[in-house]
Parts: sequence; C-alpha cells; structure tokens
Amino acid sequence: MPIEQTALDEFASDLAPAPPMTDPIARIQPDVTDSLASEFLEAAPSSPQTTGARMAVTTALTSNADKYARANQLAKQYHVPGDFAERNLDWLENKAKIDGINELPVATRTALSDPHIAKLSHDDMQHIAELETRLGGFDSAEPIVPPKPTVGSVIAGLAQNIESGAEITRQGLRMQMGDLFGFNTVTEDAARKDALARTDLAIANPQFESDLASGAYSGATSLLQQIPAMAAGIATGGAAIPLTVAGITTQAEAYTRYRDRGASPLTAFGGGITEGAIEVATESIPMGYFVSKFGKDGLAKFLGEF
Repeated sequence: MPIEQTALDEFASDLAPAPPMTDPIARIQPDVTDSLASEFLEAAPSSPQTTGARMAVTTALTSNADKYARANQLAKQYHVPGDFAERNLDWLENKAKIDGINELPVATRTALSDPHIAKLSHDDMQHIAELETRLGGFDSAEPIVPPKPTVGSVIAGLAQNIESGAEITRQGLRMQMGDLFGFNTVTEDAARKDALARTDLAIANPQFESDLASGAYSGATSLLQQIPAMAAGIATGGAAIPLTVAGITTQAEAYTRYRDRGASPLTAFGGGITEGAIEVATESIPMGYFVSKFGKDGLAKFLGEF
C-alpha cells in the first residue's frame, strides 16, 4: 500500500535541519535600548550636555562597569583599541595570566605545574604570589612561626598592628558595601586583602610565653590603634568620637571574620554589630572618665607645662 503524500511530507520535515535559533534577548535588546534612548531624549527639552549625558548613560546601562574597566587596563597593556579589548576580554585575560607566569615566584610556579592545582587556583595566581613574597617562600612542612619577644620584634609588631588594623577595618567596610550592593568583585578583593593583612599580623606579632605578657601586648596594640580617636575626643571634650571609632573598628573586623567562616552577609552583619555594641558598652565608662579628666582644660594645662 503506497505511503500517503502527507506522511512523506511530515517525514521529510522531521529530517530537515531545524532553523537557526535566535536569542530573543539579543534580538530585542537593541530595540529596548533605542526605545529607552528615544524616551530619555523626548522626555523634556534639555541642554546639549544633558542630552549627551543621557545618551551615554543609556548606552552604558547595557555594559558591565567592572568588565569595561578591566578591558581598558588590558587595552593599555597590549596596546590594542579599547573596543577590541572589550569584545575579546576573556581571551585577553587568559593571555595576561599566561604571560604573567614568568613573573611569579618559584614556589607558585611549581605549584601551578600540577594540573589539579592550576584548575583550582588560576584565578588567584597574583594573590598567591603576593602571599608567597610576604612569607619569603612556601614550605608545607614549616608553618608560620611568630618571632620571639624582643625589643625589636615588639616594636615592629606594634607598628604592624597599626597598619594592618587600619587595613582590616577598611576591607571590612568595603566587603560590607560589596555585599550590600552586590558588587562581587569588591567583596572578593576585600576578602583577599583582609586575609593578607591578617597574615602580616600573624608573621609580625611576637609569641609570648606568659598570658600576662600577651595581654599587655594586646592592650598596647589596642591603645595605639585608638590614639587618633582618643586625641580627637580629648580635643572635643567628649567620648563620642573614640567610642564611635572603636565600635566601627570592632564591627568591621568581626564582619570579615564571620564571612571568612562561611556566614551569610546578614548573619555576619548581625554578629559584627553585636561585637561592636559590646565594645562600645565596655569602653564607655573608662573612655568617658579619661576624656573628662583630660579634656580641653587638662590638655591646655599639659601643653602649658610642657
């Protein structure tokens, strides 16, 4: 029995290649951009500067600011046009990573020769190299050993605490802003820099044998970090400035610590706020007493007798 023509047609249509798929978003995006531009331009009469700004921002809304900035960096590095770098960003970033391998420290290059390690850590090559440089080399058999307590190591440790303490506070605030606004690049960069600052502290802080000496050293580091805020409090005669600084410093440090342990941004924020509030509450009485006893009048008397 002959096969009906309709069945043959259906069979042939099944064998025919499917028409090329088109991305509906890619198809309508230019229309949306044009529509937005027309809406902005026709919304109200404006100066040429305003019109130009509206057009530029409308076009920029379809691009990623982080990728655009990275493309400009690579364009300067390889002396290529900016639009070429933006279109070929992934290729240029891979080329920059490969070209930079020769500049990495020996231990980092040796580790990256393992394909498994390379797959896990190729995105952090520069940060691993920086960490190796700070540590003076990697050796898995020899963990970081703090220096013995001497006059020199104590002074160096106190100085490093001032620098690293400020850096940890700064990165804690940056991480919170990145988490709040969804800037993943900022959050990741803040986490790396916070880890480096904490590593610097682990290398610089002396290892005391007694709890008393360790407590005295810890108190000295806290006092040194608070000196600028305490000076402002003495000058103004109030404890608000030093207590605010103490609360922000504690909250920012705690936030990065909680996030590093895997806490969510909300949980880390709550933990940081709690620790900051406790710090302010415990410091309010001694700080208020200190500032009131050594306020404007006391400062003037001290400077007059100096």
